[in-house]
Amino acid sequence: MKLIQSSIALLCAACAAPRAAHQTIAEATADYENRVPELEILDEALRLADLEALSIHLPSREEIADPRRDAYWHASAYAFAPKVRDARSAVLATLALEGAAGAPDPVAVRFVDHEFGGDDTLFESVATWDLLGLLGAGPNRAQRELAEATSLARLANLGLALWEAPFAVDRARIALETASLREERLAALLEEARSDLARVQLLAERGRIGASPAAMARGQVHAIEAALDAARQARVAARAQLAREAGLPPERVRQTPAWGLLARPHDVPAGCDPDHPVLRSARLELALAEARLRAVAAQAWPNLRFGPHLAFPSGGLDPLRLGGVFAASVPTPARYEGPMEAAAVERDRALERYAERVWGMRLNLEEAIQRAQLAGDRERSAGEVEAASASAWRAVRAGFQHSRSSVGEWSDALERRRGAIEQWVQAHSSRALAQLETQRVAGPHPEPEGHGRRAALAHPEGNQQEVAR
Repeated sequence: MKLIQSSIALLCAACAAPRAAHQTIAEATADYENRVPELEILDEALRLADLEALSIHLPSREEIADPRRDAYWHASAYAFAPKVRDARSAVLATLALEGAAGAPDPVAVRFVDHEFGGDDTLFESVATWDLLGLLGAGPNRAQRELAEATSLARLANLGLALWEAPFAVDRARIALETASLREERLAALLEEARSDLARVQLLAERGRIGASPAAMARGQVHAIEAALDAARQARVAARAQLAREAGLPPERVRQTPAWGLLARPHDVPAGCDPDHPVLRSARLELALAEARLRAVAAQAWPNLRFGPHLAFPSGGLDPLRLGGVFAASVPTPARYEGPMEAAAVERDRALERYAERVWGMRLNLEEAIQRAQLAGDRERSAGEVEAASASAWRAVRAGFQHSRSSVGEWSDALERRRGAIEQWVQAHSSRALAQLETQRVAGPHPEPEGHGRRAALAHPEGNQQEVAR
């Protein structure tokens, strides 16, 4: 009976209830539908981030409330972008686990009744504690260090997500402006072409032109209609992508203002930031791999437990025999040698990945700079072609309306005009995207070529203490 009562008491003491969810499904849906960037929401979203390292400056309340400003969309991405929210949740979960890392093993309690209901009244109780866990040594210390390294790595991932979020939003905004500009120019061209097509049809009905030139003219107009439909579909897709990247409901992006991103100039950086979020994340992933290796190696420590031994020979509390218990279990090498070698391989690969990231970032920046330069040249050439095609189109239209230009010349000029518009709009988009990419690859604090701190990129072990701080 004493054994049953003791077991019931232990089961009752072990009860724990998780907290309730902070929202219901209906409340979460309503919260999503009512999302709008606010300064308080942004401040809460950035609380875990290193704003100085990411070069993030909190906007004013007026800036964050105006969809015409970049701050509105960047703040939305910081607060609501799914990738950022995933990274933030991972940090919070890791920090919660860090408090329990390295805690001693559970207290082991054993009750012994030598004979249920018999004449032997001897009753014993044994409790043991994790000695190394109480001292914070061995595997417990390694687990605590692993948890701290995991938290730092997750914080670095959050910083990387925050760094990438506004660029993803800006790429979507550039795509939206590109589609809108293409739609605007093609719609104006289609209106002009349709007004001239009425004359083409009239000439065909009167036998002034053949069926083939008339069909060619109609085909060119249909090509503009198809291109216009494609531009409208691209605009719909870009709006949806903007809503996804900003984490906003579709209603917030249906009526977007003109930002002028396609015409906005950007300075091209000369070198990468040594503390780029990508490199910072890679350094901490390397530190995490090293902590995993130490945690596995700590499994070679013996498991030591101690505690009191209580015996009640007569079944009551008196007399009491007080003794002690010491237990030790030593793992066999086969249990940890294989996992330790596997962890060492992963650690070595993490170091290689860091070196690959360093050189990859340099190559990416060089490529981005060259692409931005080529895109700028292409934009200037496309501008010249667009201006020439506009002049030629106006001249041919005027000649066609006064019977000085043929239908074939009109169709050729219309085709060239449509192609020039497509090329001109795409060149603007390519230049804007290429310059944006140089900003993303260079990092929050790009440095000039040959700066002394760039040498630290090749020696991550020298930066690990700085990163940890």
